[in-house]
Amino acid sequence: MTCHCRINIVNQSSQTLIGCKYFDTHGTYKSHPEADLKPGQSTRFEMEGNEFWGIEGSLSYIIGESGKKLDVEYSCIPVTHEVLKTSSNNLSFEDNSEELKIEAYGGRKDYYIERIPPGQEGQYPLYSGTLSGIFVISDK
Repeated sequence: MTCHCRINIVNQSSQTLIGCKYFDTHGTYKSHPEADLKPGQSTRFEMEGNEFWGIEGSLSYIIGESGKKLDVEYSCIPVTHEVLKTSSNNLSFEDNSEELKIEAYGGRKDYYIERIPPGQEGQYPLYSGTLSGIFVISDK
């Protein structure tokens, strides 16, 4: 059995995000994030993993010409794995700039930015065979 992690990154900021580097700790990329995201653009990609290890990946962009990094991490823990249940699904980020705001949304269904319920920022299931997450990046 496989599990899936679908990630959307939406750039609603005035900054261009450049030079995407992505990494897979567990699982493999079935599609890849865009290398650069101009203001108003988004990227969508998917990882797939097995039921034993689940999925764990990350990516980083350089923010505009500032040279500062934006790091995003995501993981999906299979609901059937008892040992890994000490961990949980995760959508996290580290923004080394002072000009951006990031919000993370997630769920079991395939989310799109237009369908995020108000007030649902940062809420996603602890365990699932599929995690769908969105990172919305905007100016502070």
